[in-house]
Amino acid sequence: MQATKRVQWIESCRGIFCCMILAAHIIATNETYGIYANGCGKIGVWGFMILSGYFAMRPYMESGDGVCGKQILCYYKNRALKIIPVYLCALIVEFLVGMLPSWTSVPLHLVTAQGIGHFWYMAVILRFYAVFPVFLILRKLIRPHRIYVLLLAAILVCAAVLFPYTGYVENSIRLYWYLPVFLMGMILAFAADLRQAAPGRRTADIAAAGLLCVVACMTPPLRQLLFGIEPGSWLQNKYLYLGVIWAVMFVLIRESRHIRIVLENNRVLRFLGEISFELYLLHYPILHGICVNIRNMPLCSIVTAALSIVCACILRLLLKKGRYIIRRTA
Repeated sequence: MQATKRVQWIESCRGIFCCMILAAHIIATNETYGIYANGCGKIGVWGFMILSGYFAMRPYMESGDGVCGKQILCYYKNRALKIIPVYLCALIVEFLVGMLPSWTSVPLHLVTAQGIGHFWYMAVILRFYAVFPVFLILRKLIRPHRIYVLLLAAILVCAAVLFPYTGYVENSIRLYWYLPVFLMGMILAFAADLRQAAPGRRTADIAAAGLLCVVACMTPPLRQLLFGIEPGSWLQNKYLYLGVIWAVMFVLIRESRHIRIVLENNRVLRFLGEISFELYLLHYPILHGICVNIRNMPLCSIVTAALSIVCACILRLLLKKGRYIIRRTA
């Protein structure tokens, strides 16, 4: 199995996605302008899903190894150690600020039976990681890349037809709605190695900029400004469209001449990308606690962002230290 490694420009993309989600949630608290953020956070979420599918599949795409019972158990252990401690801490914070109905909601969230608020995403991602070894077994059985990719594409189409996005329930914790997006990321692992820098091309920069404009035009403010469409929940269920856009976007950024370099050299976005998981989980209960006490939106935004980043960094350092101690004593 190949070891995955951090890619600087992808870390910056994660940072951008997290900023989009944080900004959307902050704006949504405003009674006047909140409607203009409807669904905008989902743009970043679908990007996270593409990357989750990509990096889950990438280490196994070449040989299809790592699917024996012992290695599957190791896979689950590694995922649990990476996700559960952070998730548990965030759930405790959410319970303390009064956003969970009772302490019994904590174990229900951990087993994906619930997904209150922004935790719907955690139920989905945990379910995806739970079923992912099935795709590894299929990879072991189907060695030719082309046939395996065709199988993934067939499953993607079937899922999209059986569970059409038009019937999507907002913030659903059911995996089948989002499975096509994860599969797009898995297919992307066979289509391009995002870890390797391709020769820079200006046409890739232009195409990527064009797609960014398309994404921007899908947001409620620009839909109203350009097309006179009143803001609403239209963007909430466009995961198929945005999944395709982000999959193509990642390839274009990898091959771009300027955009990739800008993302690689942006230390702030890279830093936010590195703590994006902790930041995503902690920002919402912090935002709730801040908004109760601070009514001024600009001040609330600054305090929420700063406190969320500080808490995410502290949590990351503490858990990193804890994992180090566990490895030393094991």
